[in-house]
Amino acid sequence: MLSTAQLRAMLAVSHPDAEVGGVGAVDDSPIERAELSAILHAMLGDTMRRSVIEAPLGHCRSSWSSAIDAAGAALAECGAPASEQAQFDANWLGQRIAMLSAVEVPAASRALLTAASHAVEAASVLLAIARDPSANGARDSWPTAINDLAYAFHLANDELGDLTQPIR
Repeated sequence: MLSTAQLRAMLAVSHPDAEVGGVGAVDDSPIERAELSAILHAMLGDTMRRSVIEAPLGHCRSSWSSAIDAAGAALAECGAPASEQAQFDANWLGQRIAMLSAVEVPAASRALLTAASHAVEAASVLLAIARDPSANGARDSWPTAINDLAYAFHLANDELGDLTQPIR
């Protein structure tokens, strides 16, 4: 794991103008490391997103595939279980969706963001179940995942119905 000093050094080198002054210097605390890591994650995620979407015509898929392969190799090298990383990524996505939901959006968008949030929550639960289907809580977690998926489906389906129904 990187120290706070290493994270700050990476930010200073990669983006000298990055606003990290608001991040508390609490002598390598887990919270400070999480905050600094989140800033780096956002910057690197933006760089990766741009690399993929700005790839020359016909190369987007290969850029995306190469990025996924590189991430998988990096996870394997540092010993991080891919399933735990996938569950973390699902939870992170859920937080990003919640952030979008906090912004003023039209009712249809809010319903779709709520549907996405429930779908991501279901994905997170299913990823946890998949890691150890015979664990104590696995059997009890199935209904949660199924309910979240059903709710997401109904919200999305209702929005589609509202968009495709003729106006009377």
